[in-house]
Amino acid sequence: RAAFPELVIKPKFSIKNGHWSNSFIYKPIIFTDKDYSFKKKLNAWGFTSSLNINLPDGKGKNLLNIKKRVVNVFGIIGNGTQGAVNDFGGLGYEAFPKDETSLESMLYYGGYVSYSFVMKKRWSSTYVYSYLHQEKPVLTENIFKRSHYFAGNAIYAINKYFTLGGEFLYGAKANYDNTKGNAYRIMGLMRLLF
Repeated sequence: RAAFPELVIKPKFSIKNGHWSNSFIYKPIIFTDKDYSFKKKLNAWGFTSSLNINLPDGKGKNLLNIKKRVVNVFGIIGNGTQGAVNDFGGLGYEAFPKDETSLESMLYYGGYVSYSFVMKKRWSSTYVYSYLHQEKPVLTENIFKRSHYFAGNAIYAINKYFTLGGEFLYGAKANYDNTKGNAYRIMGLMRLLF
């Protein structure tokens, strides 16, 4: 269990054509056995950094009339705070048994890069590549090692009330026991404002 609520510090800085956000999370993990014969603590932490840049539209006539180009770069690293990371899906990877009286937390790191733009004032698209890696615990190999995924979408505003779109996502995952797999997903979007 966590000894007290997670402590989070999140400074954000404005830069030319964008912003830079960082966050730091800390929580001590307290653990014991079923007989309460001992009590120990692990210090868990995590750090993220995100850079968001609005690219200039450029000069001259653009055939595709591409506007509002945005690049986002995100990085993450931590040890024992996997519960705060969406891609782990709350699977309880924050600490694993090391021996009969000890737990170990595991280092993880990853990030993503994305590019978004608006074309001819009606089309918008976003493309994302993401990577995540986790350190191996001592006592098991049946656990997440790394993942990659790519996603791309296209959204068309027919008018100010009606929008259609679609997205394709491909992901690949590998475990430490050499099991691996991949999957893809296709989604559709329809939005009506009234």
